[in-house]
Amino acid sequence: MKPGSRHRWGLRGSILAWKNILAFHLLGNKPRSARGSKVAIFKLDRLGDFTLALGAIRALIRRHGQGECVLFISPPAEELARREFPTEPRVVIPPFARDIGAAWPGLRSQASGGWWDHSFDLAVSLRHQRSPWQELLFSRLRCTKRVAITNQPLSHHPSEQRWISTSLSKTRPAPILAGGSTCLELEAHRQLLELVWDTEVRPQEVVPHLVRPVGLQPNGALLLCPFGSAELRTLPVTVIVAAIKEFRKSLPLPLRLAAAPTEVKRYTDYADMLVAGGLPRPVIVTTPTLEALLCELAGSRVVLTTESAPAHLSVALDQPTVVLLGGGHHGMFGPWTRSQQQVWLTHPMDCYHCDWQCCHPEPYCLTRIAPTAVAQALLKVAAEG
Repeated sequence: MKPGSRHRWGLRGSILAWKNILAFHLLGNKPRSARGSKVAIFKLDRLGDFTLALGAIRALIRRHGQGECVLFISPPAEELARREFPTEPRVVIPPFARDIGAAWPGLRSQASGGWWDHSFDLAVSLRHQRSPWQELLFSRLRCTKRVAITNQPLSHHPSEQRWISTSLSKTRPAPILAGGSTCLELEAHRQLLELVWDTEVRPQEVVPHLVRPVGLQPNGALLLCPFGSAELRTLPVTVIVAAIKEFRKSLPLPLRLAAAPTEVKRYTDYADMLVAGGLPRPVIVTTPTLEALLCELAGSRVVLTTESAPAHLSVALDQPTVVLLGGGHHGMFGPWTRSQQQVWLTHPMDCYHCDWQCCHPEPYCLTRIAPTAVAQALLKVAAEG
């Protein structure tokens, strides 16, 4: 974290922090029950992070029985959870809330199926960076045994993190960066399962995979997925234009952009910038559902993307994929691969792990990736596919 990048709380922030601490201690930590029957899997997160948990969730279901695990998930992950785990009950909750005291009545009104009052044998958190809101929700689960990786401090909740914590039956520290290409999120999932079962878990057991869509129609295109969860993570146009020009000298594929219906204007503007740089106009395809996005990813000859939900979905499909990986959380959620058909590229910087609080005029970890390296990676994965 860069100096000065932490949130400046002030009086208003301090009041909010203490409201959250009070709400946690009044509403959280329900007594455990001796009567448990199912496993609660807690994974309130964005779509890309939920994709990274698919292997661990499958391993839990295999071990504890189909239909015996209840998934506590967020709205962005609901469609993928329904697709991949149709027999498992799901409780869908907003993953983020700034003021947990004010948010609690809303949660109580929408809690479905009585699962908040159900007694579980085991509650497992696959969310390893729990905010105060998420920590409150995890603590509310009635269970005989509660297992999680030790919560990693969140820079935007410095005051609360010291006072909001859940009593755990088993825990271990989060894995730390040790060089190489290990994805720490997957390693944390692996170590968590070892903690739950007291047995060795192989890394391959937690690698996500997705079944390819039925009735797939290949389009033979280069699919661009340029946008991440923050503007700083957008694929830099100058790098992409130069890379695709070089790539198309050897393999002149048509270009496509997959856009959610509400984001067509954003993708059109990006396409205009590509055309202004001298590329042919990409076809913009709307993907109103997750299945439509998966069809577009799996139907493409090669995918070029920033580190984002489409990146993780494409790798989970074992699709020829090149991912431009920035340094904000480098090593946390990528790189990871299913085969030699995936390549992750970055430009190493001393300021890695800035939590996307960039101290430069632009994110050099992305904008200084060599276009030639991108073009060569595209040709490599296209040949592998």
